[in-house]
Amino acid sequence: MSSNQQQIREFYDAESEDERFSRSRAEEQEFYYTQRLAEPYLTPDKSVLEVGCATGRYALAFADRVKEYHGIDLHPGHIAFFRRRIRERGLSHVHAAVGDATRLDGVGDGRYDVVMAFGPLYHLPEAEREAAFAECARVCRPGGILLFSYINKAGAYMQACMTEAWRAPYPNRSANELVLRRGMDDLRPGLFFYTMPEEMEERARAHGLEVIRNSGVDFTFRREVLEGMTEEAFAAWRELTDFLCAHPSCTGLSNHALLICRKPDGGR
Repeated sequence: MSSNQQQIREFYDAESEDERFSRSRAEEQEFYYTQRLAEPYLTPDKSVLEVGCATGRYALAFADRVKEYHGIDLHPGHIAFFRRRIRERGLSHVHAAVGDATRLDGVGDGRYDVVMAFGPLYHLPEAEREAAFAECARVCRPGGILLFSYINKAGAYMQACMTEAWRAPYPNRSANELVLRRGMDDLRPGLFFYTMPEEMEERARAHGLEVIRNSGVDFTFRREVLEGMTEEAFAAWRELTDFLCAHPSCTGLSNHALLICRKPDGGR
């Protein structure tokens, strides 16, 4: 069980997760590219588990593409909100339940074709990230696909150093120690945890998974510049971001990133 679950619940009591992706161009980038990268693996014959489903934003975007979709989240308020949306849309093949990414109680081995963890690794310290990886690998069928979202140390810290509203205290030695060496947020060290692409790939392989792709999803850098772009400039920016997303050498400079893996047919 995640040791900081009370902190996570209190944070999302105050933070509107449902509105996060629509607040700004910078926030929307993560959703846009994560959705685009995930969609090729979602087909009408697939059963999907999303661990850390929040209020169901991804689920509602993906529901029409798959056979069944189950969402699990630590925050009861998220699940209540998601269930209302399921009822309103009459989605009989979509279900939501409160649960913990580090212990997927009641979910059988190899139950799902696609397992997505789009939020838990943002909040789990090292040992609990290992437990979440192990549980996701366990419940994915042999030959199935797993997708893990995570926050990059370098990308998140660089954004803080460059964004006008945040950059006054950065960089500083305390943040260097916490973010770069210990992999945790300097302002909320028990709530947000960071990693790097190489670490994520090593962890996946340690759990017997084959790495397919590891892509950055929001190269926002100076957020205020992105928000001030004309539509023409933003269209050109999206072409640049497409390029960055397509090249693994750029992944560590993204704030958030997505690791896509396959569980081998003979895997555990």
